[in-house]
Amino acid sequence: MEEGMKISTKNALTNEQIKTVIYKQFKYSEVTSIKQFKEGTLNTVYLIKGTQELRNGVVLKTAPDESAGLPLLEKGGLYTEVYVYQLLQDHHVPVPKMYAYDFSRKVIPYNYILLECVKGKTWSNYFSNYLLLNKSRPELMKKLGKINAKLHGIEGKWFGYIKEERHYRYTSWSEAFTAMVSDLLEDARKHGYKIPYTEILSAIEQRKELLDEIQTPKLVNYDMWTGNIYLAPKKEKLTISGIIDFERFFFGDPLATFPSFMLDRLEKDPNFISGY
Repeated sequence: MEEGMKISTKNALTNEQIKTVIYKQFKYSEVTSIKQFKEGTLNTVYLIKGTQELRNGVVLKTAPDESAGLPLLEKGGLYTEVYVYQLLQDHHVPVPKMYAYDFSRKVIPYNYILLECVKGKTWSNYFSNYLLLNKSRPELMKKLGKINAKLHGIEGKWFGYIKEERHYRYTSWSEAFTAMVSDLLEDARKHGYKIPYTEILSAIEQRKELLDEIQTPKLVNYDMWTGNIYLAPKKEKLTISGIIDFERFFFGDPLATFPSFMLDRLEKDPNFISGY
């Protein structure tokens, strides 16, 4: 990333601020440890452990301050996350339980959510254990296919980002996709990147009919990479224990999920397809 694109998004919370959030939700528990996650580049995330309801740990996730200068794509991500958590409650998708959220900024000066701590480690953290990961891969990919089929079975009422502002919602996929790319181009322009802005938008305009073959907006996870998929040991293999980070979900073409996985082409993986 070029120097001009670097932004600071991390919040510095004191232990007392964190405890205030925790005790508001878990009145009869006592905090015994607080640890900040180093992974991730946008939100500030803490793991809190303690007695009673905190014995397995809870996760406090805070959004960046509005003054951080976020790209348009990243703004309002915690609203998206809360919306998707609520949407997935009854769809049997392995996601952490959401205990609470607060966008008032009265408890702490940031929007936050409190989540169940997912068991295991991220898929990325198992890359070093090649034998175990390779033995588990067929079943993992099949399970991943099933999860994505459930997500893509959820229909939205609009095309586009899941944000509080209504102007991000469109009646067609071509309109939504054009707006999404336009936002990216606008951020690039602000930071002085020299790319063919007009040609990119023209290429999309010429293919609107192809985009509008998508008639029904489907729930899309546009951040389904190995750092957001948790695995846990089960009977000498690994199983998917949870999917996290929903800030980049939107309603659109379900095929948009596949390029973000950062491994092999999902549509060519027979195990993924059999699950899907």
